Amino acid sequence: MTIHKTIGAAFIGRHNNFDAIRLAAASCVIISHAYLITSGQLDLEPLVASTGLSLGAHAVNIFFIVSGFLVFASLDRQSSIANFAAARLLRVLPGLVAAALFVALILGPLVTHAALADYFHGDGVGRFLASILIAFDTDTTLPGLFDTLPRAGDAMATVWTLKYELLMYAGMTLFGALRLARSTVALWLAAAALAIAALVYASMPAIAHALPALLHVIRLGACFLFGMIAYKYRDRLPLTWLPVAVLAAAAWLMRETYLYWPLLFAAESYLTFVLAFAQIPAIGVIVLPADISYGLYLYGWPLEQTLKQAFPTIQPELLAISCFATTVLLALASWRYIEMPAMKLRRLLTRQPAPPAAAVGGEMAA
Repeated sequence: MTIHKTIGAAFIGRHNNFDAIRLAAASCVIISHAYLITSGQLDLEPLVASTGLSLGAHAVNIFFIVSGFLVFASLDRQSSIANFAAARLLRVLPGLVAAALFVALILGPLVTHAALADYFHGDGVGRFLASILIAFDTDTTLPGLFDTLPRAGDAMATVWTLKYELLMYAGMTLFGALRLARSTVALWLAAAALAIAALVYASMPAIAHALPALLHVIRLGACFLFGMIAYKYRDRLPLTWLPVAVLAAAAWLMRETYLYWPLLFAAESYLTFVLAFAQIPAIGVIVLPADISYGLYLYGWPLEQTLKQAFPTIQPELLAISCFATTVLLALASWRYIEMPAMKLRRLLTRQPAPPAAAVGGEMAA
């Protein structure tokens, strides 16, 4: 396995493994959720005890790292902020709308414990769709759906990360509107703001209790920012395994201190880019014909819940395998009939040429 000297030298056209990394991350989310869905407890997963985060949480970190890199690259190439904002929305919202409608109007009626008349009676379906599509609130349930499972009522639990993804896009749009995209000072001021927020959260329990979402902003924002920094300094950052090993070792040594998390996220970021641009002998890079990672992320949870309801004693490993086999079909359909047309519409509206494969599908985290 060989790698280029720097990220900048490697980031050319289709010569990267970003599609494969996103596919692996989405698969890890499905594996992680299999343990949560079968037991209702996330701390049973081995990685929680050893790293403080589940396998799925690490995968989401990687989504945000990749997203920060590729979206910053998109902003750097984009001449219109309005076009940039429209492109981001067209990447996320069409697939989400299709998945929410599928769960509420097709899957729900098929597997609900409620009578169909009761299922569609009142505003239950409407409230669910509004909660998912407007507030990204995963707490709203559908009548009689998954109500006997360990994760009772959860129909689209993964959607919660999308509001943070859109928050990052909004921040990036502001960056562009203020002409700060090429400002090194602005980038490091953003990093300083995140560091201060993390210290406040860690040292003031009252704030942590009052603003639980702040922890997600800090964690996912840090991962997104590491992706931005990697793009900003792409011509200076060497693609070698040594920084990965050093950062991982430092994180392990500092695991009882506040430095653990930024070191861990930095190690994950460097590992992501080393793997993204690694050249595999006799293969080169792994370019996939379709980016189904977003579809896997959206449909994996409701299908795992469905399988758990149909087979109550199913084990996590079999649940993950079975879910992946069925979710791939929905993810392929989402890519072919929802996401790709939306991306073509994006290029039509913004009058842009087709982007290089490095940017295709890479703007969605999760």
